[in-house]
Amino acid sequence: MKDISGRFVKPSPGFWLKAFRALRAAAWLLPLLWLSHSTAVQAQACTQVTVLNHPSYQAFRTNGASGTCTLPSGIVMSWNHVGANRGLTSFGCSSYDPTYWMDGGTMTVTFSQPVNNVGFTIWGLDGSDAADVTVGNSTTQVAPATTNNEFTDPCPGQGVGTPPSVTGNSVHGNGGGFFGQIGVRATDAAPYTVLKLAVTGTGGGFGMVAVSSPNPIAPPGPPVSSIVPTLSEWGMVILALLIALGGMWATLRRRV
Repeated sequence: MKDISGRFVKPSPGFWLKAFRALRAAAWLLPLLWLSHSTAVQAQACTQVTVLNHPSYQAFRTNGASGTCTLPSGIVMSWNHVGANRGLTSFGCSSYDPTYWMDGGTMTVTFSQPVNNVGFTIWGLDGSDAADVTVGNSTTQVAPATTNNEFTDPCPGQGVGTPPSVTGNSVHGNGGGFFGQIGVRATDAAPYTVLKLAVTGTGGGFGMVAVSSPNPIAPPGPPVSSIVPTLSEWGMVILALLIALGGMWATLRRRV
């Protein structure tokens, strides 16, 4: 410290005691700062639904033309449909409704981290419509190495219709509408951050229920064993340590 003449003088013990008391008082703000930091970066949790006859599947509903949510793994999933739609329309299958029905266009799903082995659980297919599944990144999408036809289940208590099939990366009808659920999964040689379903048929459309996978939707590879704090979190940790040391020093000073 400097006095009024500009010379350096040693701070008195009382000065340091007051300084550490001020820091200790500021410690009450840390929980509030941490809470505001955590809530600011968290999106709403994704709406998880049970896939009829396939309870081991993880399925997360897309409740509209666009939205953003956080998966249990912490990955942020965003979706956007461009094209004609009938919104959340019920077509009489209570096991799957409500369904966001795509009359045409493209549904694009974006993940904040790379994933693999993810696909769609689709409800309903009109006539001879088709939809292509592609994967990639924000600039380029291509057909996945494998597009698996996971299941094709008719709606309970309703007419079966004509079951669709999967050829290459295309889910397509076979001349008649299908009243039920279809599960497809895209597996590629490299993880991807963008998954698309593009309706290319006559405009009858697909009813899409959910983004789904038989495995947790998470980055490929072993789980991270430790959490690396951000710079702001390191700052809070250091401040908390300084406050604790200050409290100890102040207590010792009182005893001397």
